[in-house]
Amino acid sequence: MAYLVLMTEGQNGPRFSLDKMSLSIGRSPECDIHLDDPSVSFEHAELMLADHNTDEVWINDVNSTNGTFVNNQKVNKAMLKDNDNINIGLSNFRFHNDDDAVLEHTQQIKKSWIPGVFYLKDRS
Repeated sequence: MAYLVLMTEGQNGPRFSLDKMSLSIGRSPECDIHLDDPSVSFEHAELMLADHNTDEVWINDVNSTNGTFVNNQKVNKAMLKDNDNINIGLSNFRFHNDDDAVLEHTQQIKKSWIPGVFYLKDRS
């Protein structure tokens, strides 16, 4: 399932799942993702599934005043890829197209014979 993660100072914040055909983003309290930011338009952008049979997700700028940016490029409409960065006003989001995409591989560490020294175990 596709979702957006609000990034705060480089850390993952709230997660917004695309569990219906579209998510609205804007300053309006009626939007699915409400951003209390004067640089965000009342109805700023919309995240949309292409259709139920594909995992294509598009972002559309809804004639916002200050624009919608994907990977630092201003867009009117763009297909999103996993790990794309989206900037709307002062908010930064990271797009993920699959729940497994953000899971980091677990690394095993081993204790060396030297006290207080650890190393990564080779998983091959």
